[in-house]
Amino acid sequence: MKKFTIAAVSAVIASTLLAGCGSTSKPYQPTPEQQAQALKAQQAFKERLMAGMLGMKQAAQAAPEPAPAPAAPAVALAELTNEQLLAAIAEIDADGGPATFSLNQQGELYINGQAYIDLDGSISLVGSDDLSGSFVYSVVLDDNTLLLKYHRAGSSAAPLHFATMTISNSGYRLTTVTGLNASGSTFMPTSKGVILKRSNALISYEFGQNFKTVSLPKDFSPTPFQRGDVGSTRLVLLERNEDAAGAGQVGLMSAFQVLGVGRDDDYLLFNIDDGTKAVLNMNSDRKNQTEYSQCQRQNDFVRKCAKSHSYESLYTQLGTKNHLHYFWAVDWFNTPAGPMGVYNSGSKVSLVDLQGRKEFVLFERMLGVNEFTVKRDLEQNKVGLSVKLGLSTEEIDDVVEHLSTQVLESTPMRTML
Repeated sequence: MKKFTIAAVSAVIASTLLAGCGSTSKPYQPTPEQQAQALKAQQAFKERLMAGMLGMKQAAQAAPEPAPAPAAPAVALAELTNEQLLAAIAEIDADGGPATFSLNQQGELYINGQAYIDLDGSISLVGSDDLSGSFVYSVVLDDNTLLLKYHRAGSSAAPLHFATMTISNSGYRLTTVTGLNASGSTFMPTSKGVILKRSNALISYEFGQNFKTVSLPKDFSPTPFQRGDVGSTRLVLLERNEDAAGAGQVGLMSAFQVLGVGRDDDYLLFNIDDGTKAVLNMNSDRKNQTEYSQCQRQNDFVRKCAKSHSYESLYTQLGTKNHLHYFWAVDWFNTPAGPMGVYNSGSKVSLVDLQGRKEFVLFERMLGVNEFTVKRDLEQNKVGLSVKLGLSTEEIDDVVEHLSTQVLESTPMRTML
């Protein structure tokens, strides 16, 4: 959370261009009732989706990182052997199949458009794979305990509780039903297990296996929200740490950054198996919303404001998506040609081919790209894209076919910071 005092003329001009694209009407001002409804929706979303994750962020900053892991992990009393665990998962996987997963604005999980509820408590975080229908989620049992469960969309079997996460001031303590233990400052579920962040490394757990560790690039950490499929692609979205990124600037420079002009490198797609990284042309300030105060109207297009307050939010003050937040701006998935990522840099929608190690510009609009949606055809095993450019919407039915049949601007995938 940042507070600073400015004359925010250029920032308001930039937001006017993006919202109205040169409209001559007066800037829209939400009513107090609309603002109250939007704030209420944002708060409900945070309370559900950020349970256990963002609540621990301040504690993790105030307390030191957990001590380095011992050479051999501590072993608790095992409830199941690895063989029994895998047999239980196979029973769940005996039926069910591909599905689409989504979270509404209140943080509630939907599978194929139907609400999914766990009887033990509210669901806080989810890691899923659309192609297999497999998903892992955390359930808030009480203030200090989370249950980690595995299930598959459409399966007639009951969800499998495979691990427990204990919360303390020093972070999270993971205990699996097979007797393995590990600790970290944050965690994320994947469709095949769970990943812990510990100091400058990630600790990965997959069903039936021991822990694996991989070192993180300097000054980077996993984002609290992972929109893409981590389990099957092996890719995690990393963000430059706030203290390394520096204080946010609101003014002419950040206006250019919002439009995608210039070069930024605050986000990476990072392979948790071999450490390969793809640098994305994105700035971390994009995730923030800014409230202005002590404003004076200059003309129909410009207000001069004495103060502003910037804060991270997935939604705008009107309750709509903050499309430049990394959660909405980056997605990644498996294709028949290997794992790929798509991201909105502000003025461009680009595709990163991790296997071919190339980056392609799919769409471009100087006044800004509104948003994109990844469309997965589970029956034909293809991935499409829908992109909103101002008042028009463009479609790509199959990104793999599109790359092979169209002449596109491409550059080598950025791997160096």
